[in-house]
Amino acid sequence: MNSKLHGWLATARIANVPSVISNVWLGIALAVWLRGADDPRALMIKGAVLALSGVLLYIGGNFFNDWHDREWDAKYRPERALPSGLFTPLSYQLRAIRFIGLGVVFAFLISVPAAVVAAAIAVLIVIYTRWHKKAVWPVIPMGLCRALLPVMGFLAVMVDTSKPHPFALSGHAWSLIAVHTAGLLCYIMGLSLNARYESVPNPPVAAKRLARILLFMPVVLIGGWWLRDHALLALVGLVPFLAWSIPLLVRRHSVPVTVSGFLAGIPLVEWMASLPIAMAMVPAGESVFTYPILMNTLVLPALAFMAGRRLQGVASAT
Repeated sequence: MNSKLHGWLATARIANVPSVISNVWLGIALAVWLRGADDPRALMIKGAVLALSGVLLYIGGNFFNDWHDREWDAKYRPERALPSGLFTPLSYQLRAIRFIGLGVVFAFLISVPAAVVAAAIAVLIVIYTRWHKKAVWPVIPMGLCRALLPVMGFLAVMVDTSKPHPFALSGHAWSLIAVHTAGLLCYIMGLSLNARYESVPNPPVAAKRLARILLFMPVVLIGGWWLRDHALLALVGLVPFLAWSIPLLVRRHSVPVTVSGFLAGIPLVEWMASLPIAMAMVPAGESVFTYPILMNTLVLPALAFMAGRRLQGVASAT
């Protein structure tokens, strides 16, 4: 592969892009669960544009991060594209601005609420990038950059700006998106903390335990939400996540392998909700594959997981 192309893909963290698409669709699927899908074609188009917005924000954030960390990378990660001289710092800065700006614009094309969430993600990208090498707390804004992607998809479908009070959603609707956002946020924070403390010689025991608790909080939050009304589907939805995550912690792996594994597992967090949503909405006696929205909800997390693992062979996920 051309060295510049490989450097670009590595900077973009291309292996994590499929999970970004899955993040956005989770929010749309949750909205479909509450409102139904009157126009599947329009909803699929809306999902594609919002997914593009999320991908642009994610890639732009990675370029901005590598531009900001170029001196640190020159010392500790000299193999990266910028310190190795493949690109100029200015080119990275300009790409970051373009990608993040386009991400907000594409969200605006769908709805103002989606654009507000996209703009919030852009601000969080700057906060995380500015302070992540100096403290532990930036794992919160970093996690929110991912956790707000489902919110963007959810509000784009749920909020009707033609109404006098467009954000006057039911308490159940806000609870639904809050629980799933919290589950994804905990997972991303746990992933980041686990990577941080696994790479130091004598990590604090309490910090490592906290990281592991956060990694499995989606089981309590997301799994617990669906367990109340769809117990069997919820339990089946937990199996891929647990089967993938537990061995990553139990077996001895290098830090990059462990972190890459947890990054690939992000769509499995979403499948805890996607399976109950898709299967519970299928009319009795019919197949999920006859309903494009439900089929996409069921299949996309699995495809994102497999694509992410395959792309990790092309360029590093970290």
